[in-house]
Amino acid sequence: MYAAILHLTFPPTKHEEVAKFLSEEMLSVIRVNEGFIDFRVLDAGTPGELVIMDTWRSREDSAAAIQGEEAVDVHARYVALEIVVASATRYSVIAST
Repeated sequence: MYAAILHLTFPPTKHEEVAKFLSEEMLSVIRVNEGFIDFRVLDAGTPGELVIMDTWRSREDSAAAIQGEEAVDVHARYVALEIVVASATRYSVIAST
């Protein structure tokens, strides 16, 4: 299993809009991909910051998911929403429930 954790920053005034975008638009695009397991949006309560975590059967499944036309369109919305990926860490999952 493979996981990616991304820390996102954006203007605090767009917090609700970004949260909705991630949990509705982005989730609906990635969930249909081969090897998709889970997607979570984490909010620590700091305006202008969210963390997303997605898990996949393999690194290859994750890489393939971002190549599709719909995925490219969704990621283009990052610019419009002023989303910056402040950090991205990728992991091999060694234990899970």
